[in-house]
Amino acid sequence: MGQITISAWDKDIMIEFPDDMAGDAPAAFAAQYEYEATILDEDENEIPNPDSEIEFTIHRILDYIKDVIRAAGIRAAKDAAVDAARLEIEDQLNQIDLTINDGGA
Repeated sequence: MGQITISAWDKDIMIEFPDDMAGDAPAAFAAQYEYEATILDEDENEIPNPDSEIEFTIHRILDYIKDVIRAAGIRAAKDAAVDAARLEIEDQLNQIDLTINDGGA
């Protein structure tokens, strides 16, 4: 059996899969995220990609984790900004006075 293990957040996580599936995840990530076996160097020469499909897969998983954390942070900051703006606007609106008097005619 192949396995992926993670120790994080006070948990030990193990994902097990049959040996004959060992290459499925890297191949799927390579296809989904357009892994290229060769890349261009700074001189525009084609060279072997220094990252294997497995390393590429690991980078994409880390990118996903970062994207989720980034999105949550942005959402929290946005919600806090909206709440602060709402309070400020309500404070300003509460300073509006309305007086209606009969016209004396």
